[in-house]
Amino acid sequence: MTVREDAQGAMWIGADAGLYRIAPGATNAIRIAGDHGTMIAIFPDSHGDLWFGTRNGSVGRWRDGAFAWVGTARGSAFARSPRPATVCGSAPTMDCSG
Repeated sequence: MTVREDAQGAMWIGADAGLYRIAPGATNAIRIAGDHGTMIAIFPDSHGDLWFGTRNGSVGRWRDGAFAWVGTARGSAFARSPRPATVCGSAPTMDCSG
């Protein structure tokens, strides 16, 4: 599971069952996405977008109040690289041998 607060004060929760958002002042979570694997990373970029990564290699983005999957393990630019990154523990690395 991964948790992050965005610049507007919303809490994002990535879990086995999908991605959830709790708006500032809200008392319940809204399910934003699911069915692409366990969420393991939430990262804000310099443009104000939030990027999400799953254990199976799917990548999603929250931009201008909307969520979209922008790649999957088989269909993203990350998967087409000569040696795609793998996840060891909680840090993306190129080599998990130690």
